[in-house]
Amino acid sequence: SFLFIAVVLRYALDKNKQIQFRDIIFLFLSALAVTLCKLPYFVLGFLVFFIPVYKIGSVKKYAVTLIALLLSAFLVSQIWPVIHHLLFPGESSGIVVASLGTPSLDSLKNSINIKGQIRFIIDNIGQYTGILMKTLFIQQRSNIINNVFGDLGWLDTPLPDVLRDLFFLVLIIVSLGLSTKDITISLLNKILAFFIILAGMVLVATAMYINSSFVGDKEISGIQGRYFIPFMPLFCLLFYNHFINDKLNLVFNGSKNQPGRLKKSEKLNPLKEGLRDDKMFNKSLTLFLIPVSVITLIWTMIILISRYYQF
Repeated sequence: SFLFIAVVLRYALDKNKQIQFRDIIFLFLSALAVTLCKLPYFVLGFLVFFIPVYKIGSVKKYAVTLIALLLSAFLVSQIWPVIHHLLFPGESSGIVVASLGTPSLDSLKNSINIKGQIRFIIDNIGQYTGILMKTLFIQQRSNIINNVFGDLGWLDTPLPDVLRDLFFLVLIIVSLGLSTKDITISLLNKILAFFIILAGMVLVATAMYINSSFVGDKEISGIQGRYFIPFMPLFCLLFYNHFINDKLNLVFNGSKNQPGRLKKSEKLNPLKEGLRDDKMFNKSLTLFLIPVSVITLIWTMIILISRYYQF
């Protein structure tokens, strides 16, 4: 998912990139691969709307490409459960293989039944919306956040609190404070990213409710924060801005380099101009992130090796 998001953003935001046929094929393959990882992830395919029309060519070619990609991802999300059911008939594959008729919902209480759960959701959409909101934002909120930032393996290998806090802090700093002069994320694209995140959360939670919870249960069972990690880059993208980055670079460059405090003669000096435009915050943050990333990875590897190899 991270690769697919990165490719789409490059195609959309790189002004010098003109999308070729091979690029479209790669988009198709990566979108299908993401969908096969977990079926609700097909909604990430809507990221292709980030790509401007002129990058692909004519409006007709653009429309055909987008519709074909989204339709392919959706079809794969529907066909794969059928294949899974045929290959492994004894396992749950998230597909209804019988009619939605009998038995009654009351007789299915305290049991996991896919078609019964789907009937419950359809017949009680308002109640299910409440269950969804309560589970995600009240009952399971802390567990989801902890899973995203530090519960590895089968949720049995927690990272130390200092690593979780450091990761969370770095994520906030990078999301809010780091930007590139030539790259701008429009409000419309941020709105699209938000709805993709929202749809992804709803679909992931609904899939777990259908496959892992008792029919009509008041809470969604089996939700893990790692299921939402594929949407994290889009979440960070919501905070992308130039304002904070410009202010931080101004502070890090020092007041002596501010335009208002330069003499007229100094403004004509290319060396002074270069110093004024130098993004010291960006460079300082990069130098900070390199050792932090190395230390974090080594520390995490030691924890994993100790956990699973008993060293």
